[in-house]
Amino acid sequence: MTSGKKIRIQLILDQSQKEFLDWTAEDEGISVSALIRRIVDQYQRAVVNSQLAKAAEDLYPEYLSNDELTAFRSVDGEDIFETR
Repeated sequence: MTSGKKIRIQLILDQSQKEFLDWTAEDEGISVSALIRRIVDQYQRAVVNSQLAKAAEDLYPEYLSNDELTAFRSVDGEDIFETR
């Protein structure tokens, strides 16, 4: 997800967090900045995926009952909600 212009930020970490970042970055052969960007990207993907899953879960009853949406229940002839 990392793209575009990068901006500088400052943050305060405790000693063990800094040591962990230093050790992990060295182990992976990347800079601490690159490691932090990777961690933020992974967390961002996890949050977005969680939000999408929640939205799908919230809409599940609507897909079961709304006649205009039931056409989308079938994928290759199989009911995608059959396992629920």
